[in-house]
Amino acid sequence: MLSRPLIYTALTRARRHLSVVHAAGPALARAVKHIGSIPRRTRLASLLVIEMATVSAATTAEQPELSAPV
Repeated sequence: MLSRPLIYTALTRARRHLSVVHAAGPALARAVKHIGSIPRRTRLASLLVIEMATVSAATTAEQPELSAPV
């Protein structure tokens, strides 16, 4: 069954040519209205947490320690 994420993927990945059958008009309209009942499962959040921890650790290691005034 068509859904909005599937249509979005088809449109964004079409490099040269994308054919939409004329009779698919009502199905295409219904698909765009239908967001999808199953949420997408991605690792984006966990990958961002790991990347931010890595960047934070690297930034902290690069900063010189500030000594207290004597």
